[in-house]
Amino acid sequence: MPNAPRKTLSTLAKTLLAFLSGLVVFSVIGIVLTTIVRYKPYGVPDNRREEYEKKVAYIVFRDELLSGETDLAAPHAIVDDAEFDFGLLEPESSMSHVFKIKNIGRGPLALSIEETTCKCTTGRLENETIPPGEEGTVTLVWNTGQKQDEYTQKAMLRTNDPVNERIELTVTGTIRADLQMTEKVDLPAIDPAEICQDDFVIYSQLHADFQIVDVRAGEELHSFAWTAEPIGPSDAAIVGKQARSAWKINFECTSYRFGKFSGNVDVDIRLPSKESIETHSVRIHGRARSPIAFWGPEIHRFEGLDMGTLDATKEHEFRVGVRVRGAVPESFGVLDVQPSVVQAELRKLEKEGEFQLVIRLPRDCRDTIFNRPNKRGYVQVGNVDNPEFSEWMPLYGAVVTDQ
Repeated sequence: MPNAPRKTLSTLAKTLLAFLSGLVVFSVIGIVLTTIVRYKPYGVPDNRREEYEKKVAYIVFRDELLSGETDLAAPHAIVDDAEFDFGLLEPESSMSHVFKIKNIGRGPLALSIEETTCKCTTGRLENETIPPGEEGTVTLVWNTGQKQDEYTQKAMLRTNDPVNERIELTVTGTIRADLQMTEKVDLPAIDPAEICQDDFVIYSQLHADFQIVDVRAGEELHSFAWTAEPIGPSDAAIVGKQARSAWKINFECTSYRFGKFSGNVDVDIRLPSKESIETHSVRIHGRARSPIAFWGPEIHRFEGLDMGTLDATKEHEFRVGVRVRGAVPESFGVLDVQPSVVQAELRKLEKEGEFQLVIRLPRDCRDTIFNRPNKRGYVQVGNVDNPEFSEWMPLYGAVVTDQ
């Protein structure tokens, strides 16, 4: 009997030890599972996880800074303006700009320049660390080289800021150009053989003067002639272009055939800094109206004359106005008519260059359908001696016998 309590105590101890061992094993398993199982944020694709986590970190950090209830000793980098535009710059010139970086966090801010967009750009740090509440600078230095038009250079700044681990600094500008020229001229619509006048501009942002040696046009631009005149910086064509010298090329040309036409105009230029002559081109586009136009309330721009469905037992007549642009040929009349059941007559009106086209379908003509995309009619009028001087008017309709 004296040994009974010892046996009871021993059993209790074993039970307690087994319980504690199980608790430890369960805790270890929980820790392992907690370490291994990591759930992805719902709705965030893998390629945007880094962006998502950075945004969450920023929100947490911002709330902690605003609340003032944390002892978080992290830095926080602020750049007032991470992009700077230098405007117009000379070629082959070295430029620099100083970016200011503030540390509004509670820990020291560490900085390093990770990369730049090209070898012509270098970065220099005033201090590699910035204490809390203070600011430092990053200077970007680069050479513009012989680049033309606009340019952009960047440098990537690495920090220990958990919110802004990388800061992109950018400088932009425009390099002064040797020559700039109008690329395309769209002429107003003209009549065939009508002389059209227009102009284009050539200017330099580098040179105080340059010489126009010659201006030439291709065979597509008939009766081409030109003159050149210098223009000042107040001319509307170059206002805001930062031009140091400019010429306006006035020209005239025409087309002998109706329809669209285009051609190149080549300009030979001599710059003061070069002995050789440079050639620059501008594309000229124009359109010569048809020498013959049809008009009237029943004329559709694309369909022509819609005659509808006509009763073959009756006579039908339509009248359409015809206008000739320019000189009227001596032998001007109807050249062709389709379908053959249609009759057409051209009558001269009192006003010079105007006619009346009478289109007639006689009574009891045979049934004819010409209102299909692949089966249409037309009337062609023009110069009997020169069919190139002509125009077609589509006819759309059907002649049927009423059963």
